[in-house]
Amino acid sequence: AEASELDLQKQKEKQSITTLKEQYLHSIQVVYEYKEIMGDRYNIHSQLEHLQSKYIGTGHADTAQFEWCVNQQRDTYASYMGHFDMLNMIALAENETKARVRFNMMEKMVQPCGPPPEKNED
Repeated sequence: AEASELDLQKQKEKQSITTLKEQYLHSIQVVYEYKEIMGDRYNIHSQLEHLQSKYIGTGHADTAQFEWCVNQQRDTYASYMGHFDMLNMIALAENETKARVRFNMMEKMVQPCGPPPEKNED
């Protein structure tokens, strides 16, 4: 009877040790996954900063709504002028020559959303 109780006690100790090992390994795995996620976040953040410094239209945290709209409109006009078929379609729809449509778009790119809003001096 005492031998079986000792065996049960040893089995319980082994089980508790294995569960502690499993918990420890799991916690190590969680730490490594967290480090990977944080590394990915830093990598993505640095890539985004690189894009924002390279291309004006990508914006940043301080980009105003007006500035973002201006960039979007200019990109749209540039795309229309760069794609020959789109320019042909617009010229046909407006019943204008392609050169006139291109000229009008270039003029619209100066202030595509109208004059900029007045800035508050607060």
